[in-house]
Amino acid sequence: FNNTANASGVYPLGTTTGIYTVADNCNHTTTCSFTVTVVDNEKPEVTCAGNQTAQNATGENTYTHNGTAWDPSATDNVGVISLTYSLAGATTNVTGGNTSLNGQIFNTGITTVTWTAVDARGNTKTCMQDITVTNNNEIVVNITGDHNSTTYDGQSHNVAGYTVTSISNNNYSISDFSFTGNASRGFMVSIT
Repeated sequence: FNNTANASGVYPLGTTTGIYTVADNCNHTTTCSFTVTVVDNEKPEVTCAGNQTAQNATGENTYTHNGTAWDPSATDNVGVISLTYSLAGATTNVTGGNTSLNGQIFNTGITTVTWTAVDARGNTKTCMQDITVTNNNEIVVNITGDHNSTTYDGQSHNVAGYTVTSISNNNYSISDFSFTGNASRGFMVSIT
């Protein structure tokens, strides 16, 4: 408020009462009041870090996230007072508080993280991200054919006497698997 007749100016959030006083040449005065109410309806801005993938450690069925790189950022014109998350899907139990994914334990599978930002006036906004955890302990190799021995090179294709139809496990590289035996009697799968 600039103390002028038009009462123009920048008003803070909330209700401000202004009083007009009018005086004549004889110093007779009269007053009237008015109120200006400023309401914040602007929602916070929250930006998720995007979908993430991870792999559990060998021998473990879960993945524990370390660091804050997966946490979102949030801003607001009157300030963000809370930024929290909830979980759905493969993981539903929040571990270590719900304000950062640092220390959160994720189960194998896809977990949806919903982040909620709340500003000082109670306005909210959400964003979501998927965390996909793959199982480092699982090795699936599907082969057909008949041959005494061969070494699998990590790719899906025909290998001397075997037809390799699929393999899964990101922990292994080319030439990690050796197959001995024949299809009619079963295979021995070895990691070399």
